[in-house]
Amino acid sequence: MNATPVRRIGRRFPDYGWSWPTGQLDLLLKAALLSDEDAAAACAARWLDENDIDLVSFREHRLLAAISDRFGRKLAGHAAHPRLVGLQKMLWTKSRMAMREAEPALKAMADGGPTSC
Repeated sequence: MNATPVRRIGRRFPDYGWSWPTGQLDLLLKAALLSDEDAAAACAARWLDENDIDLVSFREHRLLAAISDRFGRKLAGHAAHPRLVGLQKMLWTKSRMAMREAEPALKAMADGGPTSC
């Protein structure tokens, strides 16, 4: 992996630059957010070429699910496509399970109605 460049803190601290992700996370965010579809797809393909889906954290998994949803079959030719589809299904299942577990508490709160402070 390439070393992440250190950002210097300038005279105008804080400015937006110190907080923006660098390296591979920046590339993944661009793949998810760029309005130019071709540029975003190129960022996604490059990220998938340079990274192992199984070795990244949950924040990257959420972005990968968004990328999979955004590009769908356009990434079908990439070797990581089956893993992306599986990842998307896993995250959907986990979110449904979390909602099911939280449902009794949410129902109790809704049935309780508004309370005063």
